[in-house]
Amino acid sequence: MNGVQLSIEEVARRGDAIYSQLGGPLEPANNGRVVAIDVVNGLHVLADRAIEASRELQARAGSDPENIWLVKVGDRAFCRLGACLL
Repeated sequence: MNGVQLSIEEVARRGDAIYSQLGGPLEPANNGRVVAIDVVNGLHVLADRAIEASRELQARAGSDPENIWLVKVGDRAFCRLGACLL
């Protein structure tokens, strides 16, 4: 762990900035996959599931889970929240 404490807003800002540089080269070949980005050192990992990407980034780089930004490649939203009527 790198010990850097960032606010949620700063993690989001940095994550979006890093992804804006990564996104073009990753799309469209990796659309639908998840990229985990360490917003402190800029390292990233691609995987099919968020938990896999996050764990691999933590194992490879010792990334602090609170400094990892997850993005679904090719989609602005990682997940969607809402109500479901039955």
